Amino acid sequence: MHKRFGLVGYPIIHSQSPALHEAAFQAYGQPHTYELFALTPTHFTRDFLKLLNSDIQGLNVTTPYKQRVQPYLDQVTPLAAVAGSVNTIYYGTHGQLVGDSTDGPGFWRVVRALPRFIRRVLILGAGATARSIIASQPIGMELIVVNRTSERFDAYALQVDRFLTTPLQSLQQVEKFLPTVDLVVDASTMDQASILTSEQVALTRPDTYIMDLKYGRDTPLLDVAASVGRVSLDGQTMLIAQAQLSHARWMGYVPERNSMIRFDQVGDEAKNDFSI
Repeated sequence: MHKRFGLVGYPIIHSQSPALHEAAFQAYGQPHTYELFALTPTHFTRDFLKLLNSDIQGLNVTTPYKQRVQPYLDQVTPLAAVAGSVNTIYYGTHGQLVGDSTDGPGFWRVVRALPRFIRRVLILGAGATARSIIASQPIGMELIVVNRTSERFDAYALQVDRFLTTPLQSLQQVEKFLPTVDLVVDASTMDQASILTSEQVALTRPDTYIMDLKYGRDTPLLDVAASVGRVSLDGQTMLIAQAQLSHARWMGYVPERNSMIRFDQVGDEAKNDFSI
């Protein structure tokens, strides 16, 4: 039986999600398909309701709709509720529409697979994806979160401070934390320039990982990290990990990571040997 799944967001023309999920469907001998639904903000409500009333069996959600979809669902998981973010929609056992967030759990799958133990993490940004990461942190992990000063800073602080030992900090304070962490994660929306300068990245220990949740090995931050000799990761590994967990919500099983990689469509950075 053919089932339809897809991604809701705008813009999403370059999304790799169809390649990942359809590769997994094919690997498991299933005839299902995964589509892109670029819903414009102007007509979002009309088009999203139309989509929910179609034969769609499950959805992913990306920017800018991770919060906006929530009123149209029957319930959200505790993690999605505390994170204020939904990236996966599925049907529950009684046919109810459920919103979940696999961003954070997917991120921590990547962290657990790193060759070196990670204890202290610096997160740059406090938006939807960052909040899922923060709310799903493993026991014993220490997080420092910094965000640019803006009119949303206090609202972000209210959402994340209950999960943090150190309250949300201004980005202007970042330099005092850089020498003390095992992993720096850019979860911000900055994409035209690096959120950290080369001088700031050089303040980290030589074995500190630098991770940008945006795709592409040539993001400005990762270029800076390479210039000072730091090991870096882009968002590809997390993309695959969260996709595995989304797939599980729809299908009832977690697909093997390698089953989701279609080598002619996914970049070389996705082919590293992380056991996630």
